[in-house]
This record gives sequence, C-alpha cells and structure tokens, in this order.
Amino acid sequence: MLNHYFDSRHPASWDAGHGLSPRGTRGAAWAVYPKKRAPAVVIGVLSALVVILAAALLYLFVQRSTVFMFPFSSGTNGSDDFDSYYGYYDSDTEETAETTIPRGPTTDALTLTLSEPAEEMTLQEIYQKVIPSIVTITALNGDTGGQGTGIIISEDGYLITNYHVISGEATVTVTLEDGSTYSATLVGSDAESDLAVLKIDASGLTPAEFGDSDLLQVGDAAIAISNPLGESFYGSMSDGIISSVSREVNTDGYTMNLIQHTAPINSGSSGGALINSYGQVVGITNMKMSSSYTPVEGIGFAIPSAWVKEVVDVLLENGSIVNRPTIGITCYDLDADTAAEQGQVAGIYVATVKDRSDAKAQGLEAGDIIVAVNGIESPDMEQLTSIRDELGVGGLLNVTVWRDGSYYDISFALMDQCDLD
Repeated sequence: MLNHYFDSRHPASWDAGHGLSPRGTRGAAWAVYPKKRAPAVVIGVLSALVVILAAALLYLFVQRSTVFMFPFSSGTNGSDDFDSYYGYYDSDTEETAETTIPRGPTTDALTLTLSEPAEEMTLQEIYQKVIPSIVTITALNGDTGGQGTGIIISEDGYLITNYHVISGEATVTVTLEDGSTYSATLVGSDAESDLAVLKIDASGLTPAEFGDSDLLQVGDAAIAISNPLGESFYGSMSDGIISSVSREVNTDGYTMNLIQHTAPINSGSSGGALINSYGQVVGITNMKMSSSYTPVEGIGFAIPSAWVKEVVDVLLENGSIVNRPTIGITCYDLDADTAAEQGQVAGIYVATVKDRSDAKAQGLEAGDIIVAVNGIESPDMEQLTSIRDELGVGGLLNVTVWRDGSYYDISFALMDQCDLD
C-alpha cells in the first residue's frame, strides 16, 4: 500500500514514541536501584510469556506480508495513519477535495536541462551546492494540510514538488533557505507522474543543477536533501546508494518506473532532491516502502530526472498534460484472503472518488469493490489500467461493484486527467 505515509507527523508526540521530549530533559535526576532476585514463580510466568510471544511472532512472520508505499507530505493534525491505505497522502485534507490554488503563468522560455557529469564532490560540497535550491512547501485548505519539499528550477521563481503535496489544497506558501516566505501559484500538475510546478514572485534565486538519471547505475551514490517531518528539519541530508535504476511501482491506478535507493527519507521529504556524486539532482523523492508485519528499511523511491524533464517541460509551457485518461479514483487490489478476513469480496477496492469525475456522477462510491469491468470478472489493478489506457479519454467503463452485501452495475466515462487535477 502506498502512503505518502511513515513516521510521526507531529513532533510534539515524540516523547511518547521516540524517547525525546519537546519539554526537554536536561538536568533531570536519574535514580539507580539495586537489582532484586526474582522469585521462582515470577520466572516461571515470564518464561511462559516469552514462549507465547515467540509463537505469536512466528505466526506473524509466516503470514502474507502486507506492503505499503508511503508518499511523503507531512500532515498537520498530529495523527499517525501510516499503517492504513487511507493515510496514503499523510495529509488531513480529503483526497477528493478540489485543488483551488490560484493559477500561475506558463512559459515557453524555460526548459529543464540535464547536465553532463563533471567532477565528483564531497558530501560537504554537495550540500553547500544544493541547499540554496531547497524550499519548504506548506499547502493548506482552511486549517488543514501539510508540508513537503520543493526544488527551485529558475532564478525567477519556478520550482517543482510532488503533486500529492499540493493536491486538494487551496493555498501554498514557499519558505526559502533564508527564511523568507512567498505565496505560490500553481503553473501545472500531473497526478500520474506525481509532479507539480509552482511559481513565486521572486528573483535572484539559485536553481538546482539537474543530471541525467539515465546515466545512473546500481551502486552509485544516492544523496537526499529534504525536509523530513516538515520545516523544523529543513535541509536534512542523508545518503545511501542506488538499489535499482527502474523499479516498477503500482500506485493509485498508475504504474511508475522509479529509482530505488537506500538514502533515508521520511514524512515531509516529498518533493525533495535525490542527488548524484556530482551535486546534480537525478530524482525527486516521493515515497518509501513499509510493511504491516515485518520491518522494512532502506527502500525509498524517487522520480527519475529524465521523466521529470519530460513532464515539467510540458507543464511549464501548457500547464497540463492532455489526453491522459482517468477514472478519477484511488484504489487498490483486495485479494481473496484479505477480503475474507474483512467480510468482503475480492476485487478492486475503491478508496476515494473525485467529486468532478463522471464515475462519481454515475454513482460510484468510496468503499465499493469492483468485481467486474467491461466483461472481465475478478479484475485486478493491472487489468483495469490496461482497459483504461486502451479506451482513452471518453471511453465507457461498465463495472459491477459489491456494496453492503449487494451488487450494482454502473457505467461511466473516462475523463481527461487534466480536468480533474
């Protein structure tokens, strides 16, 4: 499961789970007591508990592990939903909410350039080179929203971040390295690539240098600079290696080919920079993997810079990418075992439905389970995506859904993604 989601969203909760107290512990006195010999009955009880715990852990180990992908904008309501699909975006703004950020100017005078490798740099040199281009993105809809990271791409205020950081929000504020803040407008966005271009009214900024992700090899250095947990940890740097140059990840009905890396990233890292050893941005960090049953570490993902250039150049000039079919839902495969545990049926679980979609207008609801589509029984996400892409914008989907113990037939048209962004 994916989401954007994987650590605390609210630093004030650290004293409960991280061993750190925002109130501070300096000067606290610690009492040391002599050890006492445990009575035999206590030892017997503890031994039994150990056996029970070991059996429970073994049971969990042999069960099918449920995997989640978590995108990374840091929410503001202080809750932790990271082991749930519904925490996908790690933001307390509803995913179906309309994005009402004021629109910004497009331009045909700017394109993203992918530079050739130069001389290798030290980690310190890389940080000093890149940090002026890293910004904090605060996206809100009323009193709710979240924070993420952005990267400056022009001296006059164009920058990029993840789509999920700004999706469903009404206002965006950008905070630069020096602490100055600007209201941002939305130039363009694309849900399928999880990218968005913003514009602030500023000049003399330091754009990041981008490198070519197609030149990456497994084992190359991978350095991440972002804002884990939000602005409080602005400009945090971590490093690792490239684990895969093209890892296929299915999320939200889309298939993304992402860079897999081991550089630690966390909530708030969405839109951050994945950097090579030459100080060039080669990816935009957007999610990591977690599991409900077994520890998962060091599996992070980033959007390759070659794909970023392809999308951002179009968004800069046109503000949107047209003729991209979408149903307007977020969904995931619900297998037979999991469905049985939940008292449901197997199929494609519909998590959210966008308000302006034809699917919503024709009666598709969050919580529905798609059990047939255009004559195909028991479809999975891969089949649904294939049918969608084959039909194109305006194509008709005929689905059968399971809802509250009954089956319903619903027909709706595929829409252009840009009409729902």
